[in-house]
Parts: sequence; structure tokens; C-alpha cells
Amino acid sequence: MDAKRDLDDIQQHADTFISGSISLYEQTLLPLLADYGYDLASHMNDGKMVELDNDYYPVVYNYYRWSSDKYGTFNWFVLQGSYKYASNIVACLAFPHNPLVPALSMNLNFKLDARTFSIILGFRDNGHLTTDTLSHIREIKENVDSPIYTDTNSNNFLGIRSSFEISASIINKSLENAQRHIQWWFDLQNNSATLPEASYDLYIQQYKSTLINLHEEENTIYDELFGNKWLINLFKNQIL
Repeated sequence: MDAKRDLDDIQQHADTFISGSISLYEQTLLPLLADYGYDLASHMNDGKMVELDNDYYPVVYNYYRWSSDKYGTFNWFVLQGSYKYASNIVACLAFPHNPLVPALSMNLNFKLDARTFSIILGFRDNGHLTTDTLSHIREIKENVDSPIYTDTNSNNFLGIRSSFEISASIINKSLENAQRHIQWWFDLQNNSATLPEASYDLYIQQYKSTLINLHEEENTIYDELFGNKWLINLFKNQIL
């Protein structure tokens, strides 16, 4: 396949990813937010030209912030760029009022230049990490042959990261899993009165299993393609 055809196919996948994320927001998130009494606090829609190597390329984004006096805040962000170094990003970040409910952090990142699709799932450490949770995190960090990685940022977010070759299958599966994880997070609100301290442990176990299962389903062999060191360097400075 020639370079132009390859880039055209990648861009087509990127368009599918963005349109799928719009459907996720409109068909799944909006009804959930309404059911839980969230109100739209702010919405920003912007487009601009960015300069790269003396050329200008369009980038557009949508940002929604929803708020609930009872439950907390829910942020949804979609960015789409049309040049090879742009990432097409879909992200949500929700802060619950209940400290026993993990913050919801999800970042789906379509890297046009690297031809990779990464999933970054995480939560904020509010001092409720159990011994079991810390054990899971340590296991991920120490297993150099694992297809998933973990690190923290300055805002005390703990992220579990994984990367895949771009395909229609991984895009569809990642959006389906995103929907399940978001639904599960909303379901936690209904159980807040009896929520166990171990909810953080359940959270990280679900994320870990999801990412490993995706690698097994996709037969991803990233150690052979890039090597662990390449992946760690690529994603270690990315903000959740």
C-alpha cells in the first residue's frame, strides 16, 4: 500500500472514531446525565488554524462541562485535527462529591503520525487506595512484558495505559468499553450509601482486565513492533 493510500485509510479511521464518539455522547451520555440530574454548566466549541513547518492546519474541539449539586461534575472533550501530527482525542473527566467513588478519567487518543490508538484509563488518588489496589499497580509497573503501563502525574492521577495498531475493530471495541465503564461509574452513584472502600480496587481491576483482554482479542504484539521502552517514552508525559 502506498503512503498516500495508507494515510487516507488512517484518516478514514480517524473520522470513524470521531463520529463514533459523537454517537456515544448523544445516545448514551446525554440520557445518563439527564437521569442523574446534571445540568450543562458550559460548552465551548472552537476551531483554529495551527502552524507547523510554515503550513497551517485546521483543528476543532468541543468541550462540555456538566454539573450536579448531588453528584459532582462531568467533563467531556473531543478534539479533531487534520494534519499528521494531530491527535484525535476523546476524553472524559468526572469528579464525584462522594470521596469513595473514584474520579472517572478516560482518554482515547488516535495518533495519526504514530499510527497508534491508545487508551488511558485512570482515577485520582484521594487517599482511598487499598493494599490490594497498590498491589495491582505494583504488579503492572514491575511486569516489563505486560502490554499495559502505569504512571502518575502532578495532579495525583493514576493512569493505566495501553496502545494498539489502528484498526476499525479496536476503535469500535474501545468505544464500546468506554460506554460500559462510564455506565458502571454512574451506577456507583446509586450504591454510594453502601459503597465499600474496595471500590478503587474493583475499578483498577476492571481497567486492567479490559486492556489485557483487548490485546488478546486483537493479537497485538507491541513488544515486537516498538518495544516497551518506546511506548513508555511516548506516553509518560501525556496528561490524563
